[in-house]
Amino acid sequence: MKKRFAILLSLLFVVSVFEVASVTATQLCTVTSVSSSAVRVGDQFIFSAGSSTTPTVSGTGAVLLVSGPTAGEGCKYYTTYRAISPGDVTIDVGGSYCPSHVKIISKDLPFKFFAKLFGFDKKD
Repeated sequence: MKKRFAILLSLLFVVSVFEVASVTATQLCTVTSVSSSAVRVGDQFIFSAGSSTTPTVSGTGAVLLVSGPTAGEGCKYYTTYRAISPGDVTIDVGGSYCPSHVKIISKDLPFKFFAKLFGFDKKD
């Protein structure tokens, strides 16, 4: 009888752990998406959300609003940005929407290849 109670008690503990994990794992914000999480300077990327408000952009990088928000399929709105300077950018619609993060990487310039080739990149 004691073994049955021990087994039932341990089974109840395991089930309650999974129950708590499933309840706390629910997402508290509505998902937004970015066409690419890493872009180079000069490239365009698209941010999509379910809100028609213009997203707020913050971070160390700089982006330029190209177009949007434009209505798409369903209740999706698309905003197109162009990366201007390298850094990390956070795009947030606010409200119950999750922020999206984009890493902007600097673009290699053609002169860097020639500078390395002739040794101009070395500092004395």
